[in-house]
Amino acid sequence: MLIRNLSLSKYPETEMKRVVNDPETEAEIISIVKAATIPVGIDYVAKKAALTWGTARAILLRLLLEKKISGRRASVGWYFCPNNKTEKEQSRDRSN
Repeated sequence: MLIRNLSLSKYPETEMKRVVNDPETEAEIISIVKAATIPVGIDYVAKKAALTWGTARAILLRLLLEKKISGRRASVGWYFCPNNKTEKEQSRDRSN
């Protein structure tokens, strides 16, 4: 049996796009979170953005750390909602 060394570059449909640091993907995820009427989970965002669960989780947690969205850890996982507070309100919450 002869095995050939296949390069993925020959098959452009298999090329993977980097989406974790992509501003367009981040903007799309922020708009998905803002459009929801209730806090959303990772599964919801992953399906709406056509991403894998792990990729959606990485982007959501990154946006949470950058304070672009709000999030809370619940017993069943993370839930995210839009960050509607002003900087003044956020600093007031941190001081309490």
